[in-house]
Parts: sequence; C-alpha cells; structure tokens
Amino acid sequence: MQVLYGDPCFDTEPPIDLAVSPDSSTLVLFNGSSVDTTLQLPSDGLPTPNTQACVIDAATMKVRGAVDLGFPLDTSRPYRFSPDGSRLYVTSSAPRTPAVIDVRTPSVRSLGQLGAAELALSADGAQLLGLRNAAATQPIQSGSKSWVLSTFTADSQRRLADVPVMFPYAVTDVDLATVSHDGRTLYAFAATPISTSATQQNSSADIYHGRLAAIRIADGSVTDLGPAASSQAAVTADRTSLFYAAGDTARDPDDVVSDDTHHPITVTFTQVTADTHAARSVIAVSDVDPADLTPLSITDDGRFLSGVPGMRGNLATALVDVRGKRYVHALDSASSAKDDTTAASGGGNVLTPDGTLQLSASAGEWKKRKVIRLSAGNVGGSTVRGRLSLDFGRVPVRPKEPVMTVAPDGKTAYFIAGSAKDDDTDEDGTLSSGSQQGCGGSVGGGDCQKVDPVNRGSGLLAKVPLDGLRRQVRQSYAAALQRGIGVGTWLSGAWDWLRGAVGRVPDPFLLAVAGALVWAVAVTVALVVWFRRGGGRDNE
Repeated sequence: MQVLYGDPCFDTEPPIDLAVSPDSSTLVLFNGSSVDTTLQLPSDGLPTPNTQACVIDAATMKVRGAVDLGFPLDTSRPYRFSPDGSRLYVTSSAPRTPAVIDVRTPSVRSLGQLGAAELALSADGAQLLGLRNAAATQPIQSGSKSWVLSTFTADSQRRLADVPVMFPYAVTDVDLATVSHDGRTLYAFAATPISTSATQQNSSADIYHGRLAAIRIADGSVTDLGPAASSQAAVTADRTSLFYAAGDTARDPDDVVSDDTHHPITVTFTQVTADTHAARSVIAVSDVDPADLTPLSITDDGRFLSGVPGMRGNLATALVDVRGKRYVHALDSASSAKDDTTAASGGGNVLTPDGTLQLSASAGEWKKRKVIRLSAGNVGGSTVRGRLSLDFGRVPVRPKEPVMTVAPDGKTAYFIAGSAKDDDTDEDGTLSSGSQQGCGGSVGGGDCQKVDPVNRGSGLLAKVPLDGLRRQVRQSYAAALQRGIGVGTWLSGAWDWLRGAVGRVPDPFLLAVAGALVWAVAVTVALVVWFRRGGGRDNE
C-alpha cells in the first residue's frame, strides 16, 4: 500500500473526488469545494470557493503538479478523459460552465466561450459536443423547445457545425450522457419545467424531473425515450449500451401536501441500445424516492449493474444481473468482522470493471488504531473469500468516510478519505508517545500492510494493489470445492458459481432445468421410500 497526504494535495482541504485516466496511469485528485462536499471542511468551518486538482503519477504516487481550477467543481457530472488521458473535461457549478484540464502541464482553461453548459466527448476523442438554448432571452424557468447542437474540434475547440434542435417539449436544462460509439447520436437528459403549484407545496420538488432524449448529430432530430427519474447514466466501455433510471417524477398538485417530503415511485432501470434506441427493462423497483437515487455503474461488458436500490424501499444499493434481470448477492462483509473491530463507515460494494471481483470497504478501529478493512469475493456471491486490512497506525492522518475507486484496468483500488479526530493524535498532528504504531495484527484475517508516518494533513489517498486479494479469492474458492467438508460447503461454492453464470442462460431454460431437477429429486425420494417399505418384494 502506498499513501499520499500532506502538501500540496492535502495541505488544508479534504479530498472530494478522484478521476483515473483510461490507461490507469494518471490520477486527478480533487479537493476543496464542490456542489456537495460531504467530507470535513477546513478548520475555520468555511468552505473555500474553488476546487484544486492534483495530478498524480499512478505508478510512483508522485505529484506532478497542482492547479487551482478557479471554480467549485460539479461532482454530479461525469469527468470525461480524452482517450490518450492527456485532457480531462469537467464542469463547474457556479456558474455551470465546462473546462478542460491539461494533465501534462498541469493547467486549466475555461470553455465557457463555447456557449454550452456541459460538453460531451466523441468516442475517438476528436470532437466535443454541446447544447445551448437558442432562445437566450427566455427565462430558464419556463424552458424552451428550441436548442442548438454545436460540434467543436477537441484540440483547438474550433467550431465545426451548429445544428438546430427542436424538442417536442419545453426544456429548462440538459445533462449530457454520452455520444454513441459511431458518433451518430448524442444522448441527453432534458429537464422539463415543474408546475408552480407543485413547487410551492412540495418540499421535495427539487428532485429531478425530465426525459431521456436521443439527438441525431447530423440533423438535430430528437427521439424521446421516456421520463427519467435521474440525470445519471451508466455507459458500457464500448458505448453500445446506456443504463438509466426510468420513472415519472411528476405529481398532481392536488395530491401534494405541505409536509410531504417522501415521493415514492416505481423506477424501472432500463438498458438502451445505442443508435437503434431500443429500450429493454432490466428491473423495476417500487417505493423509491427519486431523491435517494445514487449514480449507477456498469461493468465493461454490460453484465452487472450496481447502484440499484434494494427491494421494498431498502436504501442500500444492490447488484443486478442485467442478462438475467434479477438481483444477485452482495458481499456479506459485516459478518466477517472480528468482535474487536468496530466499523465506523462503509464504502459500499464496488465491482472491478471486468466484473470478476466484488469489493467492500469500511473504516473502523482495531485496538484503538484506524484501519480500512477491504473484503473481496466472487461477483454474485455473498461469501467473503479475501480480506486485506490497511493499518494506518503509523499515519497521523486518520481516515474518515473512505471512498473507493477501482482503476479501469482492475489491478488497483484507490481510497480517498478525509481526516478524522483521533485520541492518539496530539494537537500538532503527530502521534502521541503512548500510541501503538505499525500493523501488530490484521483485522478479520488476511494481510496487514503498514505505511511510514509524515506530517498530518486534511486527508489522504491510498493505493492498494488487488493482486493479493484476487489470489485469496481464487484459492478460497478452490479450497471450498475441494475440501468437501459437508454438502453445505460444496453447495456454497456451486451456488456462487451458478449466480455468476446465470446471466448467460435465458430464463425459460433455467426454469425448465429447475423443474426437471425438482421432478428428479421427487421421483428419487418416492422410489427410496417405496423400496424401504417393501415395494417390489414378493409377499409370502
């Protein structure tokens, strides 16, 4: 494990997000102020107005440079890397304006002169696309049907074309999802106006209200794909499929009461095939408050979708098998913790992009030392088959609310975390003389890795190779099948494999196989009972 903290990336501000280049060689760490800063604020209690970007070499964890963006970052919008990883396109929140970070320098440049609030990048990285309201003098609250789709070169931002776009409904704002793999279609979430009466009466009227639209880049024609409960989308690595939360958040004002803060609806998580716009329902979840929806993520092959709410209003997100259209097991990491470990916060379940490993992380304490416990297992199985305890006993920065990001190549996991108050840390940020340092043991089994102490800062970035966890998972899975300690152990391994492979087989076939197995077991039991009772013997 390698840990980075202190000046210049963590001198005063906590980390808020991390972006990893497509080739996993470069990290861009954001700290400071954003639309939704969930980590610790500076010591004076006042957020800084801007966000800082730190460019880090992933191999050495050395900081190449830091640059003040000059604006608070909109972390709700996607970060779009150029294919070669040399440029990163982001969006500011106040005002909403696109910008580009040159990670080689590093430097930042506003692209507000292009007129679009957000930019999307073509698959080959050669073109930028943006939408702007054609009726510039019209109040944004009432929206406009008339928009303009502009195309620019990515390197020099030279304007290539302006195409009029006419939506079939008034649009107040647009959030760009992606450009299709062949560069023919721009997918965008179009926010639509909310009635004045509903806004005045409903305290939760600030939830997203809009529709997903497919815009043909050549002529600006619009295909409406239906209502959307969120402006977040997950896109496969090859850009052939898009996943989003479909649901109508509009309400009849007569049904709204002044103290109504819960707006449950049925959300259907839907797969859209690029270019053909064919929509396929993956799974429908009832009793979902749109305000509780979290960003979705999809494995590179489009097989597993994460970030979906659990059933019956469960706020915990779940994992869905896209092909099988069903929930699959998430890691039961809580049951694997030792009694002397107190979990403080969790990082949720994260999948490697290739869909072969499921990870879960939580921060806690072990013998008064801060640790992050990382659990791993097969995708679709609940059994924890690998564990790694990251011991920060010698690090003055105590991790708070760790957020995990897996590199696109699936070989490394990164954690960003704010700094928590710790009884073992003196006022100047150094460790007390009586505090324990180093590993001294592991939490929940597995390996324990330690780091060297440096000056205390406002947060940290930890790099954790996943090769060891992958080996643990493979060995544990093989041992479970080979030991043969009872039928239950074998069935557990077989069940994990079946849950992982179930998406490859159509539902009717699975039902037929299950029915045949049940019939065979029933016949076998009946025959055994019949023979034991003397069936088939001559009675003399």
